[in-house]
Amino acid sequence: MVQSGYAQITQTIRGSIVDRETQKPLPGATIIIPGSEPLIGTTSDEKGLFRLEKLPPGRYEIKISFVGFKTILLTNIELLSVKERVLFIEMDEEILQNKTVTINA
Repeated sequence: MVQSGYAQITQTIRGSIVDRETQKPLPGATIIIPGSEPLIGTTSDEKGLFRLEKLPPGRYEIKISFVGFKTILLTNIELLSVKERVLFIEMDEEILQNKTVTINA
């Protein structure tokens, strides 16, 4: 009896996320693939490391966000079947300017 079948080839996008200025890891950053259904995403660990696994080869957009930092959208990230993709992401602090508050006694 001959059985035919194939295993779906998948690969991994992994990497690290750091503060651009201090080069310190950013634990708890959110990493998602916008428009994926169901939504594919993860968060970075205490060392700023993350993994998105079991992705079919192709081109991806990846959105990275972290409170107090500018959101990053990486486009056209190519994932090949023969090799996982490793990213090093540096995030910039987001300067929030508030209105002046005057307190009178």
